[in-house]
Amino acid sequence: MAEEAAEEKPGKKRPSIPRQIFHGLSYSVVILVLVFVVASILIGRPPNSHTTQFAVRTTQLLTSVAQALESFENQYERLPRTDALDFEIEGPEGSKLATVLLGKEESGIEMQNPNQIAFLTVQITRTKAKGGGVLYSSENKVEGVYDNWGRPLRVILRPTGKSEITLPHGHPPQQFSLPFVVLSRGKDGLWGTEDDLISAPKKP
Repeated sequence: MAEEAAEEKPGKKRPSIPRQIFHGLSYSVVILVLVFVVASILIGRPPNSHTTQFAVRTTQLLTSVAQALESFENQYERLPRTDALDFEIEGPEGSKLATVLLGKEESGIEMQNPNQIAFLTVQITRTKAKGGGVLYSSENKVEGVYDNWGRPLRVILRPTGKSEITLPHGHPPQQFSLPFVVLSRGKDGLWGTEDDLISAPKKP
């Protein structure tokens, strides 16, 4: 006993950490590390590439339509005649406009593009759902022009005698001193939201 007492070193003994506390701290550290790693990944993650590609391609499509309208105006010193000032490029009004810009009207005295110039040259899409271009029916008639989310593009023309176009959605409503604008609803499919896409002529 005396030898054991002699072997003991002077000073305070280091307090032992209860096993439960040690494990609790270990779990907390692991959780914190995981949270940090996940947060770093999310912060550094680039935008969804699929969505970005759709937006880029739809913007190119909008630009093609806007340039086609502008080229038509330069050629014929007017925009194509339409029955409405605000319509989607689908259905009777929209398909008629697309047909004129594509230079695919049937010959006759009512032709708006008598020289049959292909002002609009865009990709052909096989189905509306895939979108990203012009869709033809089984009879080779133009059905419409659709964005990459499969929704028809929209055209708003400036009323005669007016100096501006006012978009009927958005807060506050946007105004453009332009003869027309071409729009897409964007990914969410709603008008007046941040992901709306728009193209317009270079000159007022």
